[in-house]
Amino acid sequence: MKRGTLTIFLLIIMVVVGFRSGMDIDKQAFVISIGIDMEEDGLYSVTVQLPSAQSGANSNGRGNASQQSAGPSGYEMVRCTGHTVIDVLEMLSATIPHMMNYSQVVQVIVSENVANSPSFKTVLDHLLTARSLRQSAALVITRSRADEFIKLQEPFLGIRLSANIRASLEVFRSLGIIPDSQFGEVARMLDGGYNDVLLPYATREVFSEAAEPTEDHPLDVLPGEMLYKGQDKVQYIGAAVLEGGRMAGTLTATEMQYIYFLFNDMKQFTLCVDGVYYRMDPATPTRLAVEQDGDQWTLKVSGTVRACVLYGGTEDVERVKEIFANEVLSVIQKLQRMGADPVGFEGRAMRNRATLGDWTHQGWLYAYQTADIEARIGVLLGEVH
Repeated sequence: MKRGTLTIFLLIIMVVVGFRSGMDIDKQAFVISIGIDMEEDGLYSVTVQLPSAQSGANSNGRGNASQQSAGPSGYEMVRCTGHTVIDVLEMLSATIPHMMNYSQVVQVIVSENVANSPSFKTVLDHLLTARSLRQSAALVITRSRADEFIKLQEPFLGIRLSANIRASLEVFRSLGIIPDSQFGEVARMLDGGYNDVLLPYATREVFSEAAEPTEDHPLDVLPGEMLYKGQDKVQYIGAAVLEGGRMAGTLTATEMQYIYFLFNDMKQFTLCVDGVYYRMDPATPTRLAVEQDGDQWTLKVSGTVRACVLYGGTEDVERVKEIFANEVLSVIQKLQRMGADPVGFEGRAMRNRATLGDWTHQGWLYAYQTADIEARIGVLLGEVH
């Protein structure tokens, strides 16, 4: 046998032996979703969702795993409560008679009261200690309890739950109504950076909070506010805005569409101006700049969009330009009031400094919140294809 062939043969044997020495699949518990809630007494509840062919419920009490069936779809929920997320992860490992495997996690759902707390960053850091946690899992903030949100998730249109979650997040991102988020990247950005973070905002279906849709602005809502009934019992819509490592406010789906314009990643959407509906598309890249005149700063936005009449009458370029520019101004002003800068104006402002020695984030924060805004929007007319 040739030396090269023998080497390959030995490598194959080593790989096979390595796999055989690992934990068998039927002895592992593969987590699909993780939910984190904060109880009234300040303790943390962590809920994990796992695929299982079994049904039934079993509760072992406070501080221990509480396992219950999530319905006929073949998924179970297990919940544990403790003083820290690390404590809870330890209890989950010691209670479930399978090795916990977090490599297949699709999403991490965090309730709003956790995201609002000063310990939010610590919670994320603790969760990062979970062995083999999937860094690309989506991080989502929910208005409802995270465990209730996870419990209501079911496969939709005949596909697996994990595939349904991925499809939902991908579709809503492509529509520009939720931001993109990956757990590992968000955790790193909260350690320091010049951009604040936007996270998808979600809730379980709540009809009692539903409001009458705003005329001509059907998506100017937050999750749980749409008049919707259907098989899918959860809603992803809008964004939670983080500043200083915790949640500072929210953006509606409509506001997110203009955020994507500011990100230079505008998605196609419909705009109603004086009863005329337009299909809006990007025409040229969006450009951002920050200028300083003495103590006064100015945030500048420029870009050109294409407007195609869908329904309602004759186009009015000037009115479209006015309405679009006003919407851009409005969403930036809302972010200024929060003190949040997810668009990244600070990074552009720093380019006005020869050195970074005299730059402070707190000094910029005041300048940002009091800055003027200029939005120069061009509009090209087009035809619907």
